[in-house]
Amino acid sequence: MAVFDDFEAYMEFVKSFNIKCSLKLTPGAFQGRINSLHLREMNIISTVQNQTLYVQGPKFKNCLHFCMVFSPKRSPMLSHGTRLKKWDLFGFDTCRDANLIMGQGTQVISIAINRQFFDTVAETMGYEPFNDEILKPNIARFHPYQIAELRNYYQQINQILLQQQTPLREPQKNLIFENFLPLLIDTFGEIIREGNTKNNHIKSYRRYAIVKKAEDFAYSHLHEPITLQQLCETLGTSSTALSAGFKEVFGVSPMNYLKIQRLHGVHRSLKNTDPSSTTVMSVAHQWGFWSLNHFSRDYQKLFGELPSQTLRN
Repeated sequence: MAVFDDFEAYMEFVKSFNIKCSLKLTPGAFQGRINSLHLREMNIISTVQNQTLYVQGPKFKNCLHFCMVFSPKRSPMLSHGTRLKKWDLFGFDTCRDANLIMGQGTQVISIAINRQFFDTVAETMGYEPFNDEILKPNIARFHPYQIAELRNYYQQINQILLQQQTPLREPQKNLIFENFLPLLIDTFGEIIREGNTKNNHIKSYRRYAIVKKAEDFAYSHLHEPITLQQLCETLGTSSTALSAGFKEVFGVSPMNYLKIQRLHGVHRSLKNTDPSSTTVMSVAHQWGFWSLNHFSRDYQKLFGELPSQTLRN
């Protein structure tokens, strides 16, 4: 188990899981926990945090990912702009990177399985290989009775991860592996047989495409002062539509999202700067902040400490 009270340390740690970009979208001190377990051809990762995070990154090569979310009722979880529900299995599209917004208190359990091994076991169970077209929807929405047993097993695995004081012995690992994989294949295979993976009723928020374009544009102009009007003119949309889209997807306005990105840039710079050779304001200026009072207030609100404390520490 890895426990964090520093967001930058958390970000550095998750790089080992291919997460390349992570933003904390809600204000306050950060606390997070990651548990992981390797079982032969399968890796299990469980994450939970007290703040809303936006994480992106490529999936493990030559693996299939099957993720499930456990979260409070009022804490949303989105994947590629689609609101996830309690009975969803998601993340298995091999052609898409991970792209998740995890609400406060949201717990995600991700299982990555060597694809060749998965297909071999599935074939012995009487299933045709799960080709990329079948996996393309990325989300399968089940009726509760279809996935209750698998969901319960995910929770059992998570409890094992939380409670283990010493590394699991090989017989224990083999028992989990041999019980879980056939259950996963049968549960997923059932919805394949019923032809329900397309799930035409599962749709991204209708403004997600324009929000993604705005995000990409902003990311490539992080050090430049961008106005809402400039953003709308560049994308050919209205401020009303763009603001509504950002509120749906990220829970904040477009300009607040841009400010959060730049505050993270300052935070990373201060963490990696020699305090004897720079000042807070020089770093803040590099990221487009010119008012010390407003900048310090926003920074402390987001990270729970003053920028001078970050620089000193």
